[in-house]
Amino acid sequence: MVAPKPMDAEVPLGSAVRLALGVVLVVALIGEAVVLYTVQARETRFLFGMLIAAVVVGATAVLASRSPQRGGSTTSRFYDRRFIRLRANVDQFIDMVRRLHRVAVDAERGVRDRAAARSELDVIEQRLTLLVQEIRAAAGSDDASRRPPAFQARLSPAAMRRLQ
Repeated sequence: MVAPKPMDAEVPLGSAVRLALGVVLVVALIGEAVVLYTVQARETRFLFGMLIAAVVVGATAVLASRSPQRGGSTTSRFYDRRFIRLRANVDQFIDMVRRLHRVAVDAERGVRDRAAARSELDVIEQRLTLLVQEIRAAAGSDDASRRPPAFQARLSPAAMRRLQ
């Protein structure tokens, strides 16, 4: 059974909520412009301007702090990530594919000696084969229990319960 998240944990916003906040933000900005250009009394313009500015700042803060690109707060994004070993292996695999491409293009353009490039391509191909085996071994296994003790010591008790 999965432990419930603590009350203070940030939850990414759903698309409907993001859309609603975006609409509120746009309407508030348009309202701000209308108030600033149409209301003649300085005090009234200031009052409405500040109220609408508070809505703009609030909507922007909520959208920026919980956007899916950022994944919530830095701590929740870091600690809630699972399958770290799999992710690291896939990142290495992608880096090796990029290196493979770079070496092949350099050999094609004459920047590298073709024989040296061919031997390096063979080494990269062997490493890619090993990485595929490591990815297969890491796939589907949550490596929360393999995290070093120093990592676990930085976690709050609630975060530790979620990882177990």
